[in-house]
Amino acid sequence: MSKASILAAGVFALILQATGALADDCTPKLLSSLPLIAEPDGRYAIEVAVNGAPHRILLATTDIHTMFFQDFTENAGMRQHELPERKFFYGFGGKAVGYTVADTVSIAGNTANAVQALVIKSGYRPDGAVVGTLGADLLSNFDVDIDFTAGRLSLYANNPCDGKPVYWSKTYTDLAFEGDTGFAVPMSLDGKTVAVAIDPLVPHSAMRFDVANQLFGLDEKSPGIEEAGTGEDGHARYRYAFGALSSDGVSIARPVVVLHGLPQGEPCDGKRRGRSGPVQGMTAYRTCHSDGDMQVGMLDLKATHLYMAYKARRVYFSVASN
Repeated sequence: MSKASILAAGVFALILQATGALADDCTPKLLSSLPLIAEPDGRYAIEVAVNGAPHRILLATTDIHTMFFQDFTENAGMRQHELPERKFFYGFGGKAVGYTVADTVSIAGNTANAVQALVIKSGYRPDGAVVGTLGADLLSNFDVDIDFTAGRLSLYANNPCDGKPVYWSKTYTDLAFEGDTGFAVPMSLDGKTVAVAIDPLVPHSAMRFDVANQLFGLDEKSPGIEEAGTGEDGHARYRYAFGALSSDGVSIARPVVVLHGLPQGEPCDGKRRGRSGPVQGMTAYRTCHSDGDMQVGMLDLKATHLYMAYKARRVYFSVASN
């Protein structure tokens, strides 16, 4: 991999190029393969080398930015830089407090130089060895093959051909990423089309309660709704078992989805909305962006095989039981 660039127009540029070239016959070219590491909480990590030292990093396939935890960067002596004015980034653990530059980041022998990554505060430490999250700014330089059932991640050269790269199953679905920056794909949940983010950072599948209310008429008193504690926003959370999440005959049966937020909450659709400000007659504006209607977490991904073709903006997957 070559040198990485960051903060172009306020976002991390996805400009790295994977080593190796695709064969002339469009045959997928395997670059490297490495084991998935199961963390105690059900998330998955892989081993990477940061500035030559081995570390574990969590997979964040639908996050745009790679992130390092602040205590790791401080212990490693990595300088923290301020983010551009009025630029805010959020990720696993909360709001970014700055960014840092790693001289090198290597994934199974594929090395990127001068990698700029967000720095976040996080209390995530199952055993103290995980240093951050690996996002699409680095992963998108490859076609990423993740076999959760076999516990293996493989990196292929980006395939520009139209041919489908699925080699492991005759039954699979082929979905296109939606949106300009997000990685959500359209699927059917109990007959309703939802934009789904496939997110191994999330232990349990989740959906905004306002989406569940609008699409399925669910609220706190609906049959089958169960309480599931309190979220970081202070609102009660609930869980609900849907019938199936499916596409083209590939189905995840009975996904149990955590519902967060309020049933009549404000939609998160990228539109600018005004609300009363602290001074009479003043209006404050906010814009809410979402990665999708629903996140599919590890509890429902553990029996899947995914192939994420970032440059082609497609994801292919199968379920072991299909």
